[in-house]
Amino acid sequence: MKFFNPFRSGSASKPYLKAFLLVSFLTVAFLTVPSFVQENIACAQLSGPGCPTPAGTGGNGSGGGSGGGSGGTGSGGGGSGGGSGGSGGTSEPTPQVDDNNQNCRATCPGCCSCHAPIIDNHKKIRAHTQAEFQQYRDWLVNEWWVGNMVPALMIMTSQMTAVAIDQVMMIGTLLDAKHQLETQRLFQKLTALAHKDYHPSEGLCAFGTNIKNLAGSERLTAATHMALSQKFQQRQLMTGEVLSIEGKQSDKYSRLKHYRETYCSKFDNGSGLEEFCAKEPDSGRANKDIDFTNTVENALTLDLDYTSTGTQTTPDEEDVMALSSNLFGHEIIPYYDPSFYAAPDGSIRKDSMPLYMAMRSIIAKRAVAQDSFGALTAMRAKGLPGSIPFLRAILEELGLEPEEINKFIGEDPSYMAQMEVLTKEIFKNPNFYMDLYDKPVNVERKAAVLDALGLMQDRDIYKSLLRSEATLSVLLESRLQKEQQRVSNQIGRVTSGGKKVKETVK
Repeated sequence: MKFFNPFRSGSASKPYLKAFLLVSFLTVAFLTVPSFVQENIACAQLSGPGCPTPAGTGGNGSGGGSGGGSGGTGSGGGGSGGGSGGSGGTSEPTPQVDDNNQNCRATCPGCCSCHAPIIDNHKKIRAHTQAEFQQYRDWLVNEWWVGNMVPALMIMTSQMTAVAIDQVMMIGTLLDAKHQLETQRLFQKLTALAHKDYHPSEGLCAFGTNIKNLAGSERLTAATHMALSQKFQQRQLMTGEVLSIEGKQSDKYSRLKHYRETYCSKFDNGSGLEEFCAKEPDSGRANKDIDFTNTVENALTLDLDYTSTGTQTTPDEEDVMALSSNLFGHEIIPYYDPSFYAAPDGSIRKDSMPLYMAMRSIIAKRAVAQDSFGALTAMRAKGLPGSIPFLRAILEELGLEPEEINKFIGEDPSYMAQMEVLTKEIFKNPNFYMDLYDKPVNVERKAAVLDALGLMQDRDIYKSLLRSEATLSVLLESRLQKEQQRVSNQIGRVTSGGKKVKETVK
């Protein structure tokens, strides 16, 4: 262990410490001045020029008186009282030590024998001073510093270190508590934000709950659309077990019979169909085979099921097919004997093929026009079960009765019915606007839901525009076909010589 040395050069001791040590040394030194130092001082005072003679002893007076001698000058005093004076006192000179004493004697006889003691005393003083310094240093370093100060400083340092560590520990504890509280506050803040941001409102749940069956209902819409297109085409081509299997006569007879039994109203024709109608039609089905508004447009859900679960034909399916037969292809292609198309040996009749291909062209154009009707009808096909309780709750808040709700959206709401409620009817409820006084995140979520519903509507509009574009292009082709036929006929009547025949096609 290294000890602190106050006498080391470059030490970090303060000036007042050095001054304290110097004053302490001088005080001890002057308090312990030896006798030979005092003799040197007295001798030095007697060594100057004109110094007095050392004092002698006085003689005794006689004649009844006593004589007093004066010391220091060697002269005797006279006696008093009739006595004779005593003999004067004499000094004893200091023995000579060196030549300096002889030179000093000439100047100051009797007092210059102190030079040698001064030199000797100087040596003693130096030795004494060095001894005192050595003793003082030993005492200062060993006893005072090493024996007392160093242990005391070590104890003080240890105590100060312990106190400092305790203070640092307290500061560390304070900082740790600070960070702990800040961390707890951060967690509490994040927890509060999580409860705030991830706590959906009832209005948002209404959207989420009612949308869950929307995708499945849309898939049923696509399946119904495909099934209707196939049925429409089978009727035109007399494919399979259809009413038109024997041709247009069979088709019209079957449709007429179905009309008399299902859609005939005796009040038509000025109430003159009472005998013609086979029976009174069911409630609400009169003339539905020609009423597009009541059959398709005003109905949000139709009981159409062409999947494997739909084993029986429903009234809505009959109405849709009857309406389609009256709107598109009232006159189907005629039925021809198989020999009209091919010979018994399998060879094709070339004279009949252009007519057959022309009929197929008509069927293809008619399918494009009929596809829009099929799409509008398929969007109203009943959807997946399970969504009615939540849609019913929305409509009940609008004041509708249960019976009215069943007529409005049906028991298994279609894709069209669900979109009608989610994009229109729900906004008629004032609670929707009251729920906007909600957490900002929930309001943003509702905005995202509305954007998603808007995208669905845009997609439906896009598909409708595609169907309109296809219908318009077929209409244009039909118009151009007549003009093409006219031009082709005129070109065919031009002779090889470039002259035109008299007959022209107008």
